[in-house]
Amino acid sequence: MLKVTSLPEFVATGCAPDPLARTETVPTLIVEWDRAQDAYWALRLFEYCGTRDIRWDYPSAAEWATGSDGRISYGDHPVSQDAAVAGRVDVTATPAGDALTFEITLRNESSSSWPDAWCWICFVHRWARAFEANCELPVGPEGAWAPCAPLPAPKERWLKWCPVRARRDVGDVIGQGQAHMWQPHIEAARGAVRAWRMYLGAPIQQFIELSSDDAIILGWSHWPCTDMGLYFGSIEPGQSGTVQGNLRVFEEPYKPI
Repeated sequence: MLKVTSLPEFVATGCAPDPLARTETVPTLIVEWDRAQDAYWALRLFEYCGTRDIRWDYPSAAEWATGSDGRISYGDHPVSQDAAVAGRVDVTATPAGDALTFEITLRNESSSSWPDAWCWICFVHRWARAFEANCELPVGPEGAWAPCAPLPAPKERWLKWCPVRARRDVGDVIGQGQAHMWQPHIEAARGAVRAWRMYLGAPIQQFIELSSDDAIILGWSHWPCTDMGLYFGSIEPGQSGTVQGNLRVFEEPYKPI
């Protein structure tokens, strides 16, 4: 079963590993799994937003609220710390058993259109022990999963992006605006990222997988983290756009390569 708490609530328990307690500022959830009690994940919902031509500054930390049904959310939050960006965001995350669903709604409160609006979410494995060594993207043949580390990308680039095949056109438009991270020679079969570890030496693999049908770009870094760019489409003044996604954990018998 997944347990999800806001970063401030988690830090208040005194369990937060250093430097997690000191470094996180953007809206962040801490994810725990009762089958991996020594691991913690940081899920940033969201890290930043942008349009076709510009990426806005990070938002400030959010005030999360937890409902009686376990749903955790924040609302009417500034899109960016830059006061010139006239927009607000609402986020809801709903855990249920071994899964979490989330929804992000972006509102355009400016007087201008937002062409090809998107947001970036980050899933940090740094405090997840063995999971951090096995981050994967579905970029192998016929959608097979491939380890991030050996993917053919310049090693000096801290963060690397590749498009999702089904939405390659819009991914190219947005990705080319971030040329220092763009890796168009790599293509993801679908909008998903995952990490895994062997369970207590047994022939079982444990997986944690983040996915979204709204994903247009996937990313990875040596943080280590796996990331995802979600696409709202163009948003006119006074209008809003919504994206959704899922996080799930599961186990499978280990299959040697």
